[in-house]
Amino acid sequence: MTMARGTRAPRRLTVLALAAAMLAAGPIQAQTTDGILRSLADYDRATPDASGRVSVIVELKAPDRAVPQSAGDRSGWVNLNDYIARLQTEALDEFGWLNFNDVIRLKTVPMVAKSVTPAELETVLRSDKVARVHENIVHRISLVDTSPALGVPHTTARGGGDGAVVAVLDTGVEASHPFLAGRVVTEACFRQDGTCPNGGRKMVGPGAAKPYDCDNGCAHGTHVAGIVAGRADGGTGVAPNAKIIAVQVFTLDANGLGASLLNTLQALEWLYLDRERLGVSAVNMSLGGGRHKAPCVNGARRQIVERLRQAGIATIVATGNESHADSVGAPACLPDAISVGSLEKDGTVSEFSNSYGAMTIMAPGGRIVSSVLNGMYAASSGTSMATPQVAGAWAVLKGAHPTASFDQILAALTQDASMVRDPRNGLSFPTLKVDAALARLDRTMGRAAPKPTPPKPAPAPQKPEPQKPAPQKPEPAPKPPAPKPPAPKKEERIDGILIEREDTGPRR
Repeated sequence: MTMARGTRAPRRLTVLALAAAMLAAGPIQAQTTDGILRSLADYDRATPDASGRVSVIVELKAPDRAVPQSAGDRSGWVNLNDYIARLQTEALDEFGWLNFNDVIRLKTVPMVAKSVTPAELETVLRSDKVARVHENIVHRISLVDTSPALGVPHTTARGGGDGAVVAVLDTGVEASHPFLAGRVVTEACFRQDGTCPNGGRKMVGPGAAKPYDCDNGCAHGTHVAGIVAGRADGGTGVAPNAKIIAVQVFTLDANGLGASLLNTLQALEWLYLDRERLGVSAVNMSLGGGRHKAPCVNGARRQIVERLRQAGIATIVATGNESHADSVGAPACLPDAISVGSLEKDGTVSEFSNSYGAMTIMAPGGRIVSSVLNGMYAASSGTSMATPQVAGAWAVLKGAHPTASFDQILAALTQDASMVRDPRNGLSFPTLKVDAALARLDRTMGRAAPKPTPPKPAPAPQKPEPQKPAPQKPEPAPKPPAPKPPAPKKEERIDGILIEREDTGPRR
């Protein structure tokens, strides 16, 4: 990485870490075909975790609605979350997973997670309670290139996202950066390996999303947050009045930076469960992995992203940077996610950007300048940079029209938008134009831009009336005696209500 003037020289890396840094140009694919373990043969192809086992997320069979109680129970219907908890308990008993310190239970989707041996996986695969077993894949940041600082992008729109909140699931955010001063309102950390700043798997509060101090990718989340909502004298992000929820989901080890599937699942569930207090409008995920040629309807994050959409919250995801013209990474492939490809500044499709027929939109992602660590700025390229452009635009539209629905905002961004053709596959996609999208949403919400009122013509001059002699005033009649003023009113309150009465004398 070419570093901005004044930054420290890179420390020496081990050969393994250097190789991982070179791979940061795109997400690392899972060893299994689609991240789903269907047999013990898939176990052998999966990547072991630090314990030497394979970390899995077990998706249980459950309806996506409330369910009836047993016949002997007359209380009616069971809340879905309570039903999920019951299913989890029954499944854990069947699996023999008795050490609950090693098991993670999600609350809003029917899933449990654990690092398993081949024998434990075999038990899970035999159970009729199991829908799918997902490998807890590690995703990488969607970053291609960095170059010296040139300035800060300046994109403004009405309101600037005032009142909107964007959650950035990434490598953490340097909240003290001048470009982000006052923008970061909440921080959280989800790390399965227990390396959050408090020494646990989860932390919420100041400092929770503090980035690692490293030279390869640790500034990624700070760069993304600046594109969404940065603000300084030299320029702004797309939504300079929006707020940021910084969520740290990446860990740093000998293989470099990576965000496990389970880390992102838990972060998304936290945002969903606490959505009203947090006020979150959109989620930015500039990360991904794998290669999917069709929407991944069996993805482990499908249900929680669907719940977020039903709550009006957009999950906006980078498609990845492997130059695929027929596929994208996960979770961009999820049916309810908004997948974002990259454009160069001249409006052409970036050669590194993944693309396929179901992609949602394209936005500028080539050489975007934003905040990095230690108060500095740098330019970066990738679908990672295009994605926060769309997240910032979503914040602008939501801030201008807080009552607009998910579908109304998505339609404003994509319907009647300028199209760009990807010459690699002949497909055309909508391109991000914030001003045009805001104008479309204004029309949808019945708030067209006001037209200037033309000045009223001056009235035609009138001919003066001929002067008539003033009539003689008659002598004034004698004035009648002035009436007596009404008696003063007294105030009385009954149960806080003011009662006025005329004072006509003593009352009992």
